[in-house]
Amino acid sequence: MEKVIELLQAWKKYLDEGNAEDFAGFGAWLKKEVEPEPKAVGKKPLAPDDRMAFGRYFGTLTGFAEAWERIAFKDLPIKGFTDFDILNLVREQENPTKNTIAQYSTLEQSTVFELIKRLQRKGFLRDEVDATDRRVKRVFLTDAGQEVIGQVIQKAFKMADLMVGDLSSEEINTLVDLLKRLNVFHENLHTNKTKEEIREMNDL
Repeated sequence: MEKVIELLQAWKKYLDEGNAEDFAGFGAWLKKEVEPEPKAVGKKPLAPDDRMAFGRYFGTLTGFAEAWERIAFKDLPIKGFTDFDILNLVREQENPTKNTIAQYSTLEQSTVFELIKRLQRKGFLRDEVDATDRRVKRVFLTDAGQEVIGQVIQKAFKMADLMVGDLSSEEINTLVDLLKRLNVFHENLHTNKTKEEIREMNDL
């Protein structure tokens, strides 16, 4: 019973902050409230050579990934993994609102809204008024959108094989563990801090 009371108190606080009565939005808000704040970057700075090496190789790999992405998506009806991420998020969140999609994305809100509009024009997404709250519109995946997701997943597997190069299975597992840790760190930072706070914390 105590947990139920805490949840109701959190719901009241969520509404008092001016948020709409949207359970998906409440879930995202609640996640921010209960997750621990990320540690600040830069308290133990890398040695100059290590910083240069990390920046160089990470940046180069990102460039290669973008080049292979352009090749992989050449014959697909969407532009790349940015479009795919929006489609897949709609599938995973089971018909979220546009605001919820923007909250989960690292892109600017206005950019996310434009991407959603473009994917709607292409027939991969549609929206409709929420059945219980007519003030809210929810985004739905169409059959065509579902088909595109399947096509992209096949390409993603092939791209993953390409990106890991000649690493052994053991090396790949080690790399995946490190990337997961980095992903969790940056996801927490993105979720819990404003751009201004991140800039100040890390002297960017």
